[in-house]
Amino acid sequence: MSISALIVVNTIVMAFETQYVGIKVGYLVKYPGFATPEHESWGSSADNTFVMLERIFTAIFTAELIFRIWILKFPFFKVPLNWLDIVVVVAGLIDWIFTRLPNTTIARLLRLVKLGRGMRLVKMSKVLDSLHLILKCIASSVITLFWAFGLLGVTQCVAAMVFSQLVHPYLENNSKPLLDRQEVYSYYGTFTRSMLTMFEIMLANWAPSCRVLVNKVSESYSILFVLYRCCAGFAVLNVINAVFIQQTLKVAQNDKDVMIMQKQRAQEEYIKKLQALFQQLDTSGDNLLSLDEFEHVLTDKKLKAWLSALEVDTADLQGFFNILADGDGQIAIDDFVIGISRLKGFAKAIDVASLVALVKRLDVKVECLAKRHAHPLKSAGRKGTRGLNEMCCI
Repeated sequence: MSISALIVVNTIVMAFETQYVGIKVGYLVKYPGFATPEHESWGSSADNTFVMLERIFTAIFTAELIFRIWILKFPFFKVPLNWLDIVVVVAGLIDWIFTRLPNTTIARLLRLVKLGRGMRLVKMSKVLDSLHLILKCIASSVITLFWAFGLLGVTQCVAAMVFSQLVHPYLENNSKPLLDRQEVYSYYGTFTRSMLTMFEIMLANWAPSCRVLVNKVSESYSILFVLYRCCAGFAVLNVINAVFIQQTLKVAQNDKDVMIMQKQRAQEEYIKKLQALFQQLDTSGDNLLSLDEFEHVLTDKKLKAWLSALEVDTADLQGFFNILADGDGQIAIDDFVIGISRLKGFAKAIDVASLVALVKRLDVKVECLAKRHAHPLKSAGRKGTRGLNEMCCI
């Protein structure tokens, strides 16, 4: 957890460094709004500060890697993600030794991939159960994503070739204004340009690429764009979205880890509500609930509705209190929470089965005792008093 936190901090530092380098480049290319050199706006020590921070992070990650290898020994090298840690640390050390080699930022960004090790914490933290569900759904949707890309690719490929072929006569017509033809060409001149335009029409800002054909070439293209948007942009895209949603729901309903986390969350929420109810009933503040305090539920409609919402039947409060109370006639908060958690809702099948078995045993004992008292001598002469007593105690 500590190393994952350090990786996040390192990422933030690298983001600031990227911003700093961007300001430097903006000043060099004289981009509007970047008239001040980076060392004037960020300070003359900014470069040295970033170098020092990077070396601190490299030293920490190197020590962490050596420590894990020393503890885990050979099994360390069996995990593929650990080899990525080695590559990242070695790249950082090379960058340190040769004093900031050019174009090493990409190698340093490999360190961000180490956050994949932090994903193990998702299963350990109840706070991150939603993130765990997202990752599960993404992993289970890889095949669906592959076929969705294939379907979109074929659809966009066909549309790109159709529109590119349709505009070629206009582009080759020298009687048309050159600037207009160049503008149309920028959208549909080649297959790659037309392919990108098709994806813009489906997923992004489709108005400029549509208007350029309607305004420059012909208004009849409006019909084609409407049909394309309705068929590809609406029908196909919505079907793909529906498949992804269905896949997500399927994973959420069938994944055992997700079900366990949801069950635990529901149980924790229920316990919190019971503790809040106990504090509401405990007017004396001694963390013990007496019968008088418990019977306050009868006069308070809000508390009665609260118990009903918690699936607790308030018809027989006296019997309910006797079940939960200990020998001194009071209920502690732990007994209150555990008792109501077990008594809420309908009787469970195992409780009913246990009760039926107990009743059968009692019935056998009662019948045995009845026969013994009805014919004590006859029974004792046939099997012996000791044998009869043992039979009745089964």
